[in-house]
Amino acid sequence: MRKQLVKKHNFSDQGQRPKLPTGRVSKAFVAFLFACVLAPAAVFADKAGDDFNLGVGLYRTQRYELAVDTFNQFLKDFPEHPRANLARMYFALSLDSLEKYAPAREQFAAFLKAEPEGRNAAEARYRLGECSYYLRDYPAAIEQLSAYLEKHPSHTRGDWAKLFLGESYVASEQWAKAEETLSPLVKSETTNPAVLLDAGFSMGIALEGLKKVPEALQQYNTIVAAKNPAVSPRALIRIGAIQFTAEQYKAAAATYDELLTTYPTSPQVASANLGAGKAWYRAKEFETALQRFRAVPKDSSSAAQAILMAAMSLRDLGRTEESRLEFAEALKAAGDSPLAADILFQQAQMERTGTERELAASMFEDIADRWPKSGRTAECLFNAAELRLELNDADRAERLFSRLDKEFPESTKQPREQILLGRLFLARGDLSKATDTLLRATETMKDPADRVAAVGRYYLVRALFDSDKHDQVVQQASLMTEVLKSDDLAEMRGALALAAISSLELKQHENVLKFADEFLPLAEDAQKKADIIGTRAVALSHLNRFPEAIESLKSLATTNADQPQTWTAVLQAAETALALKSPENAEALFRMAAAGPVSSKSREAGLSGIAWSQFKSQKYPEAEKSFAAMVTEFPDSKEAAQAIFMQARCVEEQGDPEKIATAFGIVFDRLTKDVAAVPAGAETMPPMLYAFDAGKQTARALMKLKRFADADAAWKKLTTLFPDAKEMDSLLDEWAWMHFSAQNFAGADAIHRQLLEKFPDSPFAGQARLSLAESLLDAGQLEPALKEMEAIVADGRYGEMEKERALFHVIEIRATAREWQPTLVAARTFLTDFSTSPLSPQVRQFAGDALLQLGKPDEAIPILNSLREDIISEKVKKEDWVDRVWVVLAEAALAKQDYDRIDSLQAELKQRSPESLFAFQLNDVQGRRWKQQAPPDFLKAREYFQRVTADPQAEGTETSARCQFLLAETYVMQLDHQTAAKEYFKVYLNYTGHDELRAQALFQGASCQVALKNTEIAVRDFKDLIKEFPKSNLVDMANEELKKLEAAGP
Repeated sequence: MRKQLVKKHNFSDQGQRPKLPTGRVSKAFVAFLFACVLAPAAVFADKAGDDFNLGVGLYRTQRYELAVDTFNQFLKDFPEHPRANLARMYFALSLDSLEKYAPAREQFAAFLKAEPEGRNAAEARYRLGECSYYLRDYPAAIEQLSAYLEKHPSHTRGDWAKLFLGESYVASEQWAKAEETLSPLVKSETTNPAVLLDAGFSMGIALEGLKKVPEALQQYNTIVAAKNPAVSPRALIRIGAIQFTAEQYKAAAATYDELLTTYPTSPQVASANLGAGKAWYRAKEFETALQRFRAVPKDSSSAAQAILMAAMSLRDLGRTEESRLEFAEALKAAGDSPLAADILFQQAQMERTGTERELAASMFEDIADRWPKSGRTAECLFNAAELRLELNDADRAERLFSRLDKEFPESTKQPREQILLGRLFLARGDLSKATDTLLRATETMKDPADRVAAVGRYYLVRALFDSDKHDQVVQQASLMTEVLKSDDLAEMRGALALAAISSLELKQHENVLKFADEFLPLAEDAQKKADIIGTRAVALSHLNRFPEAIESLKSLATTNADQPQTWTAVLQAAETALALKSPENAEALFRMAAAGPVSSKSREAGLSGIAWSQFKSQKYPEAEKSFAAMVTEFPDSKEAAQAIFMQARCVEEQGDPEKIATAFGIVFDRLTKDVAAVPAGAETMPPMLYAFDAGKQTARALMKLKRFADADAAWKKLTTLFPDAKEMDSLLDEWAWMHFSAQNFAGADAIHRQLLEKFPDSPFAGQARLSLAESLLDAGQLEPALKEMEAIVADGRYGEMEKERALFHVIEIRATAREWQPTLVAARTFLTDFSTSPLSPQVRQFAGDALLQLGKPDEAIPILNSLREDIISEKVKKEDWVDRVWVVLAEAALAKQDYDRIDSLQAELKQRSPESLFAFQLNDVQGRRWKQQAPPDFLKAREYFQRVTADPQAEGTETSARCQFLLAETYVMQLDHQTAAKEYFKVYLNYTGHDELRAQALFQGASCQVALKNTEIAVRDFKDLIKEFPKSNLVDMANEELKKLEAAGP
């Protein structure tokens, strides 16, 4: 519970920046746009985009629980959004990260159904198979992982997929397919190192299944040589088992001893001690075997078997009681007569009902060996086998049963003998065979009150319980409830206890109460009784019957305070209350745990739980104090750092921004006191996990307060202390975003450069490089900006979003420079690669404009008409730039001399957008239309040109300058050089910044003066042109005109 709550906050990314806005456009481009191309409006984020970006930010900073909530809500609110399926992918990945594999699998499947061949299909297919693997749905895992590997053979997760596929085959006992899958992984030199050892171990199991024991041993020995503390001990256990099966007992013992020496803290130590003991026992080294059995921890699952084997070793060492002499004397008198068999049988029966079952078993075996033809032989073999099984000598029991089956085959077909066979399978750990055998035996017995049937069903319940088949445990135990009321079957009542526990596993809480209430009144074992009282109390908690649960646990805590299971039950009930959103009851139960033994784990968990309960109750001041109290009493607790962090969380929930920043700052300083630098990876584990998150939250809180200088210092402090943090690139990205949002672009650029230098392959590198390139664009440095944008588009390391934006900028810059062929190439590439982009309509306009400028109106018109129709039908969002489409279509009509079309386009635009920013450009087209048509109408042409020059929207633009120039040209065409000269001079005087047109106008004005024979004025104007526009291509022509004028004289 506490881990999950902290993880939820830890990975809530309140400060995670969204993607850089797509509205950054160069000033140079803006000027050009309003002149003749395009003026894109700023792209404002809508709620869907904000929600989607928030979810992505939460996911990227590992706030998976919040990411799950965010994407789930997004899909509910915006099911038809263009990013809905991508949101589903993030939703599935967040669930997967929380190990919620069942819902994650559903989401991955839904994603693939929508986009079976999409860009993220490979990742989704892998995750789909991975979920099935973790859910132990091996048939599905096999099908899904196979499909992934077939469709995406070069995907980065291929090795993991092959490992999980191979292990799924192993779990399904498809040994040959497992070998076929795992063998390439084991043999390849390029296999992911994280996969290699596990692949080798699973390969060994597959080879064992195929009876290829030498090859299996070779695999295991390779793993042992790797000295991996997680996998190598498991390999040693397998080697020892193979040697034991081959009756190489001393070799097996040596293998187990190697594990004990090399990996003394491994979880396999208990199994190794037991295995070594059994091997030494078989080697008849009973004293050595005894030492190994006694080394098995008392709390180990192997403890019972180890203790029994130790007793057998003592017997074989000759430490028997003197009382056996009495029976020896009786047997001596009977000699080899049939009476001796009766004496031994009676003695064995007596010993069996007493405490000497080991002796009884030996006597039954002795009878069967000495009198193999006796009428009691089959019974003795059965009794001996059953006793050996009860004494945990399963190997000997199996040999006895095999002898019984061989010598008395009809006997072993009876229900009683089949039940014993099922018990043998159970002892061997072959749960499947045990279950099948016991189920068949009990189904043949019609009387549920029959003792043999009850015994069979009891062991069937045990086999099902060990197989985690809890639903069948409940079913079978329900058939025993009446018969178990008999005192003769008291030892079988444990089935009711198992049924109660299984019901709890199945969340059938009413059933827990039913079985517990049947078990408890007749239970004699105090320990089992206490366990089931605790189980019952936990079930009551799940049923929201907290007063009863609390009362029961109080009583249990009074009578069994020294039992760890008591406090486990109390804590489970408390956790249940918290999960059921009943923090008040949770707090009461945690207080009960906190009242446990001083300095105990239960008290520690209780104090922590009190704080968490108060936090969930939104009693934040109280929770803050409780977390502090827990840290004070248990300063060395593994949860101390978390509790310190949660004190700041409590402050955060109280909502005072200044106090929040201060609180997280204190946590950061406290957890990093005397720490110069934190090694890589430490930030992912306590206590540095909480220090790291506190540092981030400090910076974010200061950022929210707009204390940017302090926030900047906090980011610097955090990144200095955690220089090798796994998510350092993400931190730098967020830090840069802070400066960007504060419009401190220089600061953002500096951090982006740092990000690119340190993490050139980071997922954030593309966005950082794009931001730097956009800064160049803002500064009017078009050539270096273009170079960077094209590099971003070409770099395979960057994401599609960055490439999309960069390519759009390439198109902008090329169009600004009137480089129409490159503009067209880039636009076509954009429309192919990013056809669904919200920028694609603008790019379609660019493509049409480029084609028109390249003299291809017939190709431009269909593109522009299609775009115009999409705008009219509102498939394209209404923005300022869209009116430009009518202008470009009018230009195309002009090129085609389709003058009526120009009129209809102008009328349509005026009706759609009376105040259009592009209206003056259509007047420009009309002016040129009346000027060029045959016959020309110069009055109408001038009327339209004058509308342009008078339009406030056109003021200072190149279009206005050009219209003034064309207006003057109409007078030249009418040989009115006097008026023309004046109109040309207006271009020269009024349009600063458009020097090329000014130079042309000055040249044409001077030429008019020549025509008017105003030589002095003409000479002056030509000289002014040469002086003011020395780089103009008209300078040479002006010099030639001056020479002519000078040669002609005054």
